[in-house]
Amino acid sequence: MIRPAQLLAVLATTHALVAQPPRRIELNTPDAVLSRPFTRITALRALPDGRVIVADEVEGEVVLADFRSQLVSAIGRRGQGPQEYLLPRGLIPLPNGRTLMQDPGNARFLELDAEGRIARSVAPQDASGAGRDQMLGLSIAWDVRGSDRHGNIFFEQLPGVLKPAEITTVPIVRWNAERGRFDTIASYRLTEAMLSQSIESGKPGEIVVRPRAWAARPQWAVTPDGRVALAEPDPYRVVWLDAAGRRAGPPVPFSAQAVTGADREWYLDEMNASQTRARAARRPSPEPRRPGAAAPTSKRGGEPIFPSSFPAFIGRDAVRIDNDGAVWIARAHSTSNPTSLYDVFDATARRQAEAHLRARSRIVGFGDGVIYVARRDDDDLEHLERYKR
Repeated sequence: MIRPAQLLAVLATTHALVAQPPRRIELNTPDAVLSRPFTRITALRALPDGRVIVADEVEGEVVLADFRSQLVSAIGRRGQGPQEYLLPRGLIPLPNGRTLMQDPGNARFLELDAEGRIARSVAPQDASGAGRDQMLGLSIAWDVRGSDRHGNIFFEQLPGVLKPAEITTVPIVRWNAERGRFDTIASYRLTEAMLSQSIESGKPGEIVVRPRAWAARPQWAVTPDGRVALAEPDPYRVVWLDAAGRRAGPPVPFSAQAVTGADREWYLDEMNASQTRARAARRPSPEPRRPGAAAPTSKRGGEPIFPSSFPAFIGRDAVRIDNDGAVWIARAHSTSNPTSLYDVFDATARRQAEAHLRARSRIVGFGDGVIYVARRDDDDLEHLERYKR
């Protein structure tokens, strides 16, 4: 029989454990720094031998880099040929050291071997039936989010245009390239307010597309064993989606930072720069409209929609999973607060640690026992750093 005094002691101990602050991780002193800078590191793939494949979105290049020798060599080149790419976006790990490079500019993938050489292209027409449409959609829309150790590729199927107050279900799909099989393994709810664009009616025959800045939308990533970690913005928490079903962790409190005029100005500058890069990487124009075909509805860009405060996290790259299966979520912050903070969640969806990075730094990938960070300097160039765990 437990006496009242013993019960109070147990409750006090439990409360102390629950109230314990997360462990603090400091990423201040890198183990190694690559001497060659980048303009914008889009993706990183750590190879088993310690070398890394790096994609630079702005420069439109992919390189193989070695921290020990400081040697950086180009992989392929920009173009539309068999071993060329227009917009290298993602680097997805495959078994045996291989890598799947996502190239939405050419609406296809390129497979790299364990030495970082381009081995073959994987195009949407390689699939058949409904799979062809799925592959084309995921490639152009950059929907691939990750892979598991068996070589399955995970992506989501984006919905069509949503009207205000509408709710839809977004399927998370697993694709096995070897078998050409598509399986819907999970889903999450999406509203129009979570989308990065708002579609409104303008003049007759015209629609107005307004970008929505820093939309509070669920994001997800995949563990090496194929589990999906879904980060929800409201309440802010991690939800595990796997064969056992849906397991939500406790909400994590956070203080929302107000959006300032400087933040809005920064967003407009980034939007203009992104549009310039998109025009430079644009594919050839489609075939002219057939005689007698209906004229398309014209589109006009509208003013951005800004929230009053930042959500807990922003964008698909905010959620990453390390080689041990821990979930790292980049916390959103104002331009007036350049210090980067990451929350680290475990397999029970509980926050176990906070990782603090130097100003203007962000995590771009993980290796065995190491973390790769991109740090932006005063000249607006990014330097790739490696940290031991």
